[in-house]
This record gives sequence, C-alpha cells and structure tokens, in this order.
Amino acid sequence: MSIYIIGMPIGNKKDITIRALETFSIITDIYAEDTRSFREFAKYHNIKIKNIYSYEDNNEKQRSIEIISKIKNNSNKNIGIVSEAGTPLISDPGFRIIKLAHENNIKVIVIPGVSAITSCLSIAPMNGSSFTFLGFFYNYKLKDIYNSINTIVFFDSPKRILKTLNFLKIYFPNSYFFIGRELTKKFETYYYFPISEIPEINLKGEFVVVMEKNHEIPKNNIEISNDTIINLQKKFSHINKKDLAKIISTITNYSINDIYNKLIQFKM
Repeated sequence: MSIYIIGMPIGNKKDITIRALETFSIITDIYAEDTRSFREFAKYHNIKIKNIYSYEDNNEKQRSIEIISKIKNNSNKNIGIVSEAGTPLISDPGFRIIKLAHENNIKVIVIPGVSAITSCLSIAPMNGSSFTFLGFFYNYKLKDIYNSINTIVFFDSPKRILKTLNFLKIYFPNSYFFIGRELTKKFETYYYFPISEIPEINLKGEFVVVMEKNHEIPKNNIEISNDTIINLQKKFSHINKKDLAKIISTITNYSINDIYNKLIQFKM
C-alpha cells in the first residue's frame, strides 16, 4: 500500500534501473503523464500492467484524489507515478499526489532514474558543483538569473529556444552556453558557444540549456525616459506588460509598479 515515484528514461529506453523494472512487477496501477509512451516502454521491457491511467497537468488534481481513495479502500494497491521522461515533480506533474499522500500518512517511495539536468551538466564545460535550476525558461525568470551566483540550468522547447537566446543576449552579452539537444537519443547533439555567436541550431526535440553568466550588464544602465519606455514596448511587444515591468525592474532601481504605470501611460 504505497505510492512509487519512478524515474523513467529521458530518451533511450535502455536507461532504466534494475530496481525500477523490479518495482513494476509489484505495481497494480500506473498513472502516466503520457499513457501511449508508457505502453511503448512497457512493451519494450515486457512489463505487464493492466491498469494504466493518464496523470497530466489537466487532470492532476482529480487523479490525485482518486489515487488516495483507491489506496484507502484497498490495502493491496501499489500505485506507480511516471513521467513521459525523467522523474515526476521535476518540471512535470506530481506535486499534488505527493502532498496528499504525506497528508494522509501514505508511504511514498522514490525509485531514482535518469536526470536530464545532471546528464547535461556532467558534460558541460562549466562549474556544476552548484547550480540554479529554473525549470522551463520564461522571460519573467530573468530576475532569478540576476540573483543567482551559480551556473544556470533550464529546459526549453524548439519553438522558444532562439527567442530565449536572443533575449538573454541583451542582458548577458558575455555569457557562455552549453546546450544538450535530444539527450540519450539517436540524434543527440551538443552546442557550446558565447552568446555573441549563436550557432545554427537544429530546432527539433527538447533542449537542456546550461548557462555561465560571466560578466553582467551593470544595474541602472537603462534610463527610464518616456522614449525608452516606448522603444522597449516596441522591441518586446510579444511580452505582456506585467512581465515586461518585472524584467525592467531587475536591471534598474525602479519598482515594478512604477515601470508598469509608465507602460500603461505610454500604451502602444
């Protein structure tokens, strides 16, 4: 009567631990972020589990309540939670069920697996002794990069990666990047470059980005004149005003509210 958080391969189906394979033999119900990919994985390893349910962002709350109810009503239930790749909770669904399990005194057991974060860090030519992980990068997380003294690690998608790099190029012109694309898969690729020389990147698959900030732009280098506000809104028209206010605030001494009010005043 336990919940097992099981680490899955991040690309290569063979990257699964012996302990994980043994654990699947006692699991009665699997809750998977992607049921189709789990069925393919199960077939590859000859894993026989009849009860496979979806557990994703859209139904995480409902499924978590369902899992707790199942365990309370049947002491023979062993529930497995799996991500499509990697480990639940790490930029994937899983928080709600783990929180509910602890609140209901239900045992949670981790079966560790492959990590895209540490896999990429282990071959990046940067200091990995301490790092700040941002999950998936969004522009409003710029402040987290400024506030960190560590190597930065984040995930990104094919649709966003070039926008992200060009965005960070503005604020960290002397930074270096190491990118792992499609880690452990057939077309695994690596890129190492200064941000001033962004290479041609294959825009397919998933990306793990490792960033060494190097020298930063000094704070307060932007004078918040009316013309500056207008120009910034033109340049970053794809960013909503609240997020843009947060970004500008990180590199000036102006408050977020002051910046936001100016953005509203000079609405484009």
